Amino acid sequence: MLPYALEKISAAVFQEICDQRTSESSTLDFKQVLPGKEDDDKEELAKDVSALLNADGGDLVYGISEDRATGTAKAVLPMTIDNFDKESRRITQILDAWIESRFHGIQIVQVPLDGGCGVVLRVPMSFDGPHCVRNPNSTKRRFVIRNGKMTSDMSFDQVRSAFNGTASLAVQAREFARSRLKLVEERKTRMPMGDSPLAVFELVSLSGMARRTLVDVKNVQFVDFIAWDGGADPRMNLDGVGAYLGSGGEAYSQSQLFRNGSMEFMTIAGNRGEGGKLGVWASHSLEFFERSLTVSLKAAKRYEITGPALVTCALMHVEGCELALNNNLPFRKKLGDRPFMVFPEIYIEDLSVDADVDDLLADTRDVLYQGFGYTAAPAKK
Repeated sequence: MLPYALEKISAAVFQEICDQRTSESSTLDFKQVLPGKEDDDKEELAKDVSALLNADGGDLVYGISEDRATGTAKAVLPMTIDNFDKESRRITQILDAWIESRFHGIQIVQVPLDGGCGVVLRVPMSFDGPHCVRNPNSTKRRFVIRNGKMTSDMSFDQVRSAFNGTASLAVQAREFARSRLKLVEERKTRMPMGDSPLAVFELVSLSGMARRTLVDVKNVQFVDFIAWDGGADPRMNLDGVGAYLGSGGEAYSQSQLFRNGSMEFMTIAGNRGEGGKLGVWASHSLEFFERSLTVSLKAAKRYEITGPALVTCALMHVEGCELALNNNLPFRKKLGDRPFMVFPEIYIEDLSVDADVDDLLADTRDVLYQGFGYTAAPAKK
């Protein structure tokens, strides 16, 4: 894969690739021209992309000739593309038709060159595989993988291992979230948060579980991963970097960006109302989940955390608590029936793709209210 963000790839980068005789690799493949309209061309494209999906991802670079004897870049060959948007859609349609199972996160960019343009097709490592090349006109299926500079057919053991590996990552992600919630259950948070009910948000990166993502925490700005307004006390730790808002040695809110790209947010979700009864702030908790998810998605883009993620929202230490339908009104007599409410898991297909936060949290909103005996959450204004 080219060591550049896609928006940084320019004509100068193309020329540098050729001047330095950059070699093809397990994550980099050079092509002179885009695939044609024949089935053989479509199958070749699907084979190249699925091979990268099944391995470590990578870049297909169009507009560069290679020295076939050495597998190195030879010369820049600008292409003429009259309508790039149309061509990009054509490539996407080919991949959708010729590759199983469904995949996410492929990006296609045009690079202006003297006399034409180049194209870079960036393929992420997939967590939904293994993927196979499928001819729409036949029952033929072919599993391939990028192996060094070559693309080869996967063995039966490789295919089986790939299926098992995909399932294993989800198991690891869920266990990571459970382990974090267990610490909150035991009130073993990085900064103490008193005896109040807590709202907790966990986003676990599957790329991080596969050890494909590693955030350089030295370059992280705390303002990128806090779910509250105002300042914070950022602190490096073994897991990554945390931020805290509080006083007197206790935190009102805290967040953590892990080195593996996962993120954690928590805040006090209620206090004692009339008669000293603990209550949970409904709107505050839901706004916190929305803010945490919004901040997480922005931070993922900023720090290039890609691929799928699992999100868990929870209310902790809420048994017997009353639900406040409005943070400023007296509590209604609706009580939590258990100490810990873990809401339905949310699956995000690709952190690099824009997502509708309200849509992702729709079930969480209803289940939170149902946990206190209501039919559903009130409609958002």
